[in-house]
Amino acid sequence: MAEKKGAERFSARESALGYLYQVRLALLWALRRLRSTHEFKVGLETLDDVVFESEGRPTDLLQAKHRVKRVATLTDASPDIWKTFRIWLTASGAGQIDATTRLILVSTGTCDKGTAAYLLGEGEQRNELEALALLNVTARSSSSQENKDGYELFLALSEREKRAFLESVVIMDGAPVATDVERELHSELRFAVPKNRISSALDALEGWWFGQMVRQLSSPGGLSTLSSQSIELKLDDIRDQCRADALLIDNEILQQKLDQAALAAYARYTFAKQVTLVTKNKTRLNRAINDYFRAYTQRSKWLRSDLLLLADDERFQQDLFEAWEIRFARAQEALDADSSESNCVAAGAELLAWAESDADLSLKAGMNAPWMARGTLHELSDQRRVGWHPDYVRMLEPGAHSDGEEMEDE
Repeated sequence: MAEKKGAERFSARESALGYLYQVRLALLWALRRLRSTHEFKVGLETLDDVVFESEGRPTDLLQAKHRVKRVATLTDASPDIWKTFRIWLTASGAGQIDATTRLILVSTGTCDKGTAAYLLGEGEQRNELEALALLNVTARSSSSQENKDGYELFLALSEREKRAFLESVVIMDGAPVATDVERELHSELRFAVPKNRISSALDALEGWWFGQMVRQLSSPGGLSTLSSQSIELKLDDIRDQCRADALLIDNEILQQKLDQAALAAYARYTFAKQVTLVTKNKTRLNRAINDYFRAYTQRSKWLRSDLLLLADDERFQQDLFEAWEIRFARAQEALDADSSESNCVAAGAELLAWAESDADLSLKAGMNAPWMARGTLHELSDQRRVGWHPDYVRMLEPGAHSDGEEMEDE
């Protein structure tokens, strides 16, 4: 039983890796086509098929067969070939594939010289007639149950139909395995952005691309495609963000949502306690926690990657401190006549509202990320350099403040 469960886990892992590989390979192909094709559209028809269209018709249907290690050999009886043939022939018989569409099998495996896969590759060695003869022999003589359906569909065609089918087929072996696709994607971006920004640019591009592909697969009513113009616009946007003086925001950090366990853990931080001194609204507290997480995580990543100078980060924090300092002084001055706790809480809530909505200082010119200022203010609050309640220094001392009121949902 344990062995069976282990095999199932391995199979699920292989499938998941295959799906991710398919999506990343589609991006790689799309980037390469931008260099050679005027306009096109790309879509995921299923998790097995990538479709490229031009002038309203499908030009290429791409199927990828991935192996964790490049050990598979594409023999004439290879299941990767015959399973793909079965899919294509079934779709063709149902009128779902245009006769002029190129059917491309991309495999991380390799093929030996003289095999059908070798003869159906791109290059001078291509020979559909010789490949047809080899495939006919295999389909008629092989006893493989795994390939049985593919054999039957192929043999049901006339010789003319078989040749027409094979004229559309292209088999590309030796494709990069999953761990190598990232290197290939890096190569595609090396002339688009500065060398030290390639990893950040790829993170941003893939984050956007995966989101687009998920929307396509979730789209009701059939295939949804993405235009080459959309890809170029995104690349232009990333290129602008990757200027030498710009900072590229990590899409994964931006989209990450903290779960309840993480929110509860952060609620014990000093900055969270500072929020609860002036409001019991749970939504505002959770917003503060998420802003703190985003700003701290993103700035730390920039600093580690030498994309953000420590001096610039310190200047940003100082600018925020000074903007807070004058407002805090005004709040204290307004309380001279009546510094009751209710007035202090109201003044602190107003100061927190400024941090939430009006603290519009930017770490870099042109950066549109208001959560960066909000989150960094909460980081300063965690260090007790700033606060919201006028008497926050005393109230944060051990044992000085005990409030059993529960947080309120908005």
